[in-house]
Amino acid sequence: MKCKLHNPHDDLEAYWVHWPSVLPLWQKNDYHPLDPARLKPAYHNLWFADIEGKRSHFQIGAISFDEEKRMIMFSNGRHRTLLLSTLMDRVPLALLDCALREPEIQKGLLAPIERSDSIELPQLPVLERAGFGWRSRT
Repeated sequence: MKCKLHNPHDDLEAYWVHWPSVLPLWQKNDYHPLDPARLKPAYHNLWFADIEGKRSHFQIGAISFDEEKRMIMFSNGRHRTLLLSTLMDRVPLALLDCALREPEIQKGLLAPIERSDSIELPQLPVLERAGFGWRSRT
């Protein structure tokens, strides 16, 4: 499934990131109980935006950097980024300035994401919240 990329974080710069390069900075984060081996191979319907038609755009996640703990923090998108990282080496991410300044993260930046950039997502089902076994928010 080919989608354009959508950066819902207008104030953040978006980049193609070589995930294996920055993964060690995320593994230091004790707040991420997601295990790639246990992820359901599916996309959540809320990860898409219907800007130019149904699911025309894939919304990218955003990271910051905790300088004291020397680790990546996700403001959103950790599940989708981790899923993408099991399918491809380069993932799209929006970065806060603190992350852009970090030399270890800079090594993993491949190229800025342009408005015309798209991503070829492997064929996986697109599910609602319940399809992941998550309870509905009420």
